[in-house]
Amino acid sequence: MPISPALDIAVSGLRASVDRVASTADNIANLRTRDFEQKDVRTVSLDNGTTGGVRPVVVDGQGEVEEGTQFQRLIEARTAYEANLNTFRAAEEVARRITDVQA
Repeated sequence: MPISPALDIAVSGLRASVDRVASTADNIANLRTRDFEQKDVRTVSLDNGTTGGVRPVVVDGQGEVEEGTQFQRLIEARTAYEANLNTFRAAEEVARRITDVQA
């Protein structure tokens, strides 16, 4: 796999994690708002034949906000963000080394 698609995939995962944190923050801010239904962000795999990645999709109407669930989602988003950031850094390092070898 060329390096550029690996970077694109990692960036799409980073963006999805950011959207998940924003959705969770909105849920927590509205924890005590009457008739507020939590939102969730799910990811849909992208496969267009050349690159992959994920696209975040906001799902509304997920029932009453539960505080514990929201903090669990924050932990999951953080873990996913860190994994994608590590992938991005590794791909960047590989690209740097390839450039050094070619030079």
